[in-house]
Amino acid sequence: MDKNFVDVLESIQQYGLENPIEIDNNDILSGLIPQVDLDETSPDYEKIKELERLRAESIGMQSLPEEVFNQVLETCFKQGGYRGFRDALYFTVQANWGVRCSDARIIKYIDFINENGKFRESCLFSEIKTGKSRTMYINEAIKKCVLMLLWNGNFEPLDYLIRSNGNNKNFRKAIDPNTGKVLRTNGKEVYVLDENGNKIPEPLTGKSIREIMTKKLVDDLGIQLKRHKECKDGKFKYATHSIRKLYANKINEEYIATFGEEGRAKIDGMRFVQWDLAHSSPEITARYCESYPEIKKI
Repeated sequence: MDKNFVDVLESIQQYGLENPIEIDNNDILSGLIPQVDLDETSPDYEKIKELERLRAESIGMQSLPEEVFNQVLETCFKQGGYRGFRDALYFTVQANWGVRCSDARIIKYIDFINENGKFRESCLFSEIKTGKSRTMYINEAIKKCVLMLLWNGNFEPLDYLIRSNGNNKNFRKAIDPNTGKVLRTNGKEVYVLDENGNKIPEPLTGKSIREIMTKKLVDDLGIQLKRHKECKDGKFKYATHSIRKLYANKINEEYIATFGEEGRAKIDGMRFVQWDLAHSSPEITARYCESYPEIKKI
């Protein structure tokens, strides 16, 4: 036991004060904290409660648990049709490749199918945010989702796969090179046309994808999300980036399972994830891995 703490306990007993705690209790220091009066009538009550809430929140999005991810996929398959299989492909690609939403939403037919009409084994993928290239392997789960989508839509080799359909299609707009704004003629937006004079479909926006995921979590699965208008007691911070963190955790788990449970293997596993996701520092990767808080406490 720390000598200074022993001195504190001896001082308490010297002045005839009852020792309110047990020496072996984990909360041994808590018994020495002077209590303050704080109730709803205190002028600082709301400010303190808000600070308490902020200190309890985790940094960024939480990792999506694997069982929740599987339930999200199940809702996609039950929905079926173009939209259901489109959403299933998006989530499957993000979980198996560990890419950001901005990258997963712009996947194209040609990324998966070669000029001979066969599945590729892998494709070289450049991240929008960093410009760094990663080799992405096309596994059986992705292939099955691609097939389900292709059988429910018409695609050309250069078409985006994660796009809207029906009357709400998002098409590529012409941009004024001088102003950077969308060109307009008689007040109407001007669209870019292909060689056949047809509008070019654009991928779903990041906002649309986040709304799709939130709907599945809240409406379909009944999960209470933090800061969601329909959730009174939200405890979870899940969004599209949570799937990228799921990928990081699964890779780390597989690394540890392969190379052992020793601390060295855990650290090396996080280093592998850092390299794979092209993180600029190990601190960023550490926050992706569920084991990081436990390691930091040691």
